[in-house]
Amino acid sequence: MGWRVAVATLVWLVAACSPVADESADRPAGEAWPEGWRSDVSAFLDGYLRATERGDTAAIRASFADPEDFVWIEDGAVRYQTADEVLAALGAFSGGMSVRTELEGLDMVRAGPSAVHAWATYETTMGDGPAAFRFGGAMSFVLVRRGAQWVILGGHVSSPAPDRG
Repeated sequence: MGWRVAVATLVWLVAACSPVADESADRPAGEAWPEGWRSDVSAFLDGYLRATERGDTAAIRASFADPEDFVWIEDGAVRYQTADEVLAALGAFSGGMSVRTELEGLDMVRAGPSAVHAWATYETTMGDGPAAFRFGGAMSFVLVRRGAQWVILGGHVSSPAPDRG
């Protein structure tokens, strides 16, 4: 396993296992964050997906953590470790077609004082009209709050394997 994968795995494990700090010492550690945090994370993810739909490279790039912290996994393998790799893949993948991804059943838990693990099922539509096609699966994100902004520290996407029978 490469050092970046090992570091990313360790970061995820530390974030998931670390005690959760909260704004209020009176709030039990297991109690949900105030609704504003969930709405903020949901809005960030929606903004990120709409930026990918528009091909807004500046907004997409700003959505990711620094390269030394970022890792994206697809179908069990590390695929991207920088925003530039993500942008290149999005450009090659879409081939100029419209791309729209919708999340369904978005849920999230705290993963540290300023971190969230969010997950959902997704459906991506490529193209428009009768030639459009769809695919979907599961997607997860690990987000951290850097100053006033959420950024994607890492994530995972997987799709059902084709039926080989």
